[in-house]
Amino acid sequence: MSDKIIFISTHPIQYIVPLYQVIEEHGQLNYEVVYCTDETIKYEIDKHFGREIKWDIPLLEGYKHKFLKIILGSLL
Repeated sequence: MSDKIIFISTHPIQYIVPLYQVIEEHGQLNYEVVYCTDETIKYEIDKHFGREIKWDIPLLEGYKHKFLKIILGSLL
C-alpha cells in the first residue's frame, strides 16, 4: 500500500489551486486536497470584503479534492 499525502486547507484559494493542478498533471504523487468549507466558490457576498467575489480561475478543476462538513458551533 502506498502512502497518501493529504493537503488540508480552510477553503479553495486562488493562488494555491494552481499548485494542486501541477501536482495532478505530473501524476507522481498519491494525494488529495481536503477543504473545510466551500464558502469561496459560492459567488456570494463576502462578509469580510463587503462585495461579491468571483475568481478568474476555476478553483475546483484539475485536481483531486473533497469537502469536510464542519459545524463550528459543535466544536465550542
